[in-house]
This record gives sequence, structure tokens and C-alpha cells, in this order.
Amino acid sequence: MQVFKLFFKILKANRILIFIYAGMYIGILFGVIIPLQKDNSVSSYMEQKCKFALVDEDNSTLSHELTRNLSSIHELVDIKSFEKEALQDELYNQNIATAVFISDGFEDAFIEGDATEFLTLYNVPTENKAMLFSNDVNEYLRYVSGYLTAGYDLDDACHKAFDITSESVDVSVLSGKDISQESIIQYYFKYLGWIFVLMITCVIAPILIALNTKKLRNRIECSSFHFSKINSQILLGSAVSGIGLVAIFSIAAKIYFGAELSGVKFALLSLNMLCYVVVALAIAFFVSRITSSIMVINMVANVISLGMAFFCGIFVPFYLLGSGVQTVAKFMPAYWYVNAINEIDKYTDNALPNIFISFGLELLFAAVIIVAALVITNAKRESKTVN
Repeated sequence: MQVFKLFFKILKANRILIFIYAGMYIGILFGVIIPLQKDNSVSSYMEQKCKFALVDEDNSTLSHELTRNLSSIHELVDIKSFEKEALQDELYNQNIATAVFISDGFEDAFIEGDATEFLTLYNVPTENKAMLFSNDVNEYLRYVSGYLTAGYDLDDACHKAFDITSESVDVSVLSGKDISQESIIQYYFKYLGWIFVLMITCVIAPILIALNTKKLRNRIECSSFHFSKINSQILLGSAVSGIGLVAIFSIAAKIYFGAELSGVKFALLSLNMLCYVVVALAIAFFVSRITSSIMVINMVANVISLGMAFFCGIFVPFYLLGSGVQTVAKFMPAYWYVNAINEIDKYTDNALPNIFISFGLELLFAAVIIVAALVITNAKRESKTVN
């Protein structure tokens, strides 16, 4: 078992890479994706309000009505001072999202047609709620201007504008077969489809290259150690690595989700991971046969893993992908990996045939990739023989 031990000796030397990729997965999933998923429920909708401070030096009908309108939509708060440094502190500490300063002469300038210099908003340019607030200010004044143009006096124009901006609509969130909220379990296993290809290709491909060097092959030819043994032990090392990876993430999922992850779902999701690990190992084998450069391996691994993640429903749900994109994605193994996860998450006995079809297609893709790698290897060997 010399080659088998050498395989894991090299694997151990690359353990830092494994920790880095595992850390990337854990950080992105549990630090960003899952918290956002918990905070954004599709079953409810709440209008966003902006905290704002206001100083009214005009003290006119229009300034009063503008303040009343904004207070009905957003949240008016008091601050200690409107001095420049005090405002910067309030904005920086997010005590307010914007500050409004209405100068003396605002109403007269508005009636004459341009009150831009008399109404100033202070905010952080990238603050979304502040942008929403600014739109509400402009919208109200636009309605008032429209009513004034139509012949209404200022009081009536302000009240009419207030009535329009105060109207509300019932909001319902679509749900169903095509538009639905994905569960945290789906996110957990979907993102593994990205990290498995990246991790396995970047870690296993260099090992396969090291064990396939000309110097090592020449030494084997001079010994009684047959090539069949070295290949079988490399295959065994790859299989043990893949099974170990699946076991680690499966156990972690069971511990994290507990009873939420039922026995049947757990078994099917683990089997799906195992099938996809075979695909990832096949990709690593293919990459090891087309290049021996670590830099190229890392580049190819990122392109393949991220490409399939974006096109095959890992980063973007299927219902947000166009029909053309989904058609192309069906020719990639990650599509069937994600499709199996979606079917397993809403598991019924009727879904089993589709689930196993997805498993079979994943393994078929792995077989095709391995055959392609062998063809390339054979072509290179024949080319060297001719030369």
C-alpha cells in the first residue's frame, strides 16, 4: 500500500488548502446566505421607513405640509444639532439616514417655479433608504406643483397631494411551483456543489500529477511493482478521500439540522453528494491530464466551479434562470445535482424515479469526463512515441 500511503501523505501536505476552501464555504453560507434567508421571508412584506431629522426655517404652509407628509411615511427623529460635524456623527452612527433643511423663502420660491436652493437633503449617497426618502420628497412636491398648475390654491394642492401619497395597496407574495422560497437545507447542499468541484480539483489534481511524473513511472518500471497496483491504489485513495468528504459534510448537516433532516432525506442527499463527488473527482482527473501547472489548475477549477454554480441553479435559483440558460445547464452535471436536491427537499414517493435519474446522469457525466481524459492521455502518449 505504498502508493496509497503516499497519496494521503501528499494530501496531508495540502491540508491548508482544504481548510481554506472549507472555511470559504462555511463563511459564505453561514455568515451571509443563511442569515439573509432567515431575515427575508416571502410570506410577509413591510414598507421600508427612513429615520430623518428636519429643520424648518420657512415655517410656511408648504413646509408644514411637507413635514406632515414625510412624517406619515417615514420616522421623524430629533437630533442635538444640525452643525456639520454633529450631522456627520448622526449619519455615521446610523441614528438617521437623512437630514432635511428647509430654508426661509422655500414656499415663495416653489410657487415661482424653482425651490431647489431652499430645500437641502444631507445623507450618505449609497444609503438606499435615503434614496427612497428623496424620491418621496420629489414625488410629493411634484403632485403639489401639478395641482397648482391645475388651478387649485396652495392649501387644497397640499391636501390633495397628501391624499395621493397616503394611499396604500395590498401586497401579496407569489408562491407556487415556479416561485418559492428555498429551504436552508437546500442552500446547505447546493453550495457544496460549488465547493466540492473547487476543493477536489485544486487538491486532488496536483496529487494525481505528482503520482504520474515520468521519474516516478521510470522507478516503477525498474521494480516489481505493477502499474495495475499503482492505479488501483490511486483509485482507492481518491475513493476514500471522496467518501470521507461526504461523511464529514453529511454528519455536520445531521448535527446542524437535527430532526428537520429526516432519515430518508438524509440518505438521499448523502447519496446525491457521493454521486457528485465522483463527478468532481472525474474533473480533477481530467484537469490533471491536460496541465501540470498548479496556477492553471486553480484557474480551471475556479472557472468550472463558478461557471456551473451560476448556470446550474447553485447561486441563482432555477426560476430566475431563463429557459435558454436552463437548456444549456442540462448539459452540465451540476444541474442534475441541484435538480436532485430540489426533488429530495419536497420528497414524495412519486419523486424517487426523477431523483434516481438525476443520480444516474451525474454518474454518466463522470464517466464521459473520465473517458475524455483517457483519450487525451492516449493521444499525448502516441504523440510522444511518434516524436
